[in-house]
Amino acid sequence: MDSKFTGKAYIYTKEIEKANGEKTVIYSTSLSKKQIDGSFDRGYIGVQFKKGVVIPNKAEIDIKNGWLTFYKKDNQTVPIIFISEYELPQEEQEEDSNLPF
Repeated sequence: MDSKFTGKAYIYTKEIEKANGEKTVIYSTSLSKKQIDGSFDRGYIGVQFKKGVVIPNKAEIDIKNGWLTFYKKDNQTVPIIFISEYELPQEEQEEDSNLPF
């Protein structure tokens, strides 16, 4: 099976602390589907980027190339979207360029 993801998506960022005290960032995006009564059901799926990529919380990105992959946790398969190419809107790129580090 082949999967390809493109288009705009909001990326949510969450910083978590591991048992050893080390902090790591996890990313996700939301999925929604319309119910028969017209309401929407929302879920989230993990997102992964190339090593070293930093995305601000609630950033809207334009995915140019991504695919469905997975990792194993407690003998369970956890699907995630790996995004290898994307663009940030110009405004967010300018904000990031003003960082002092």
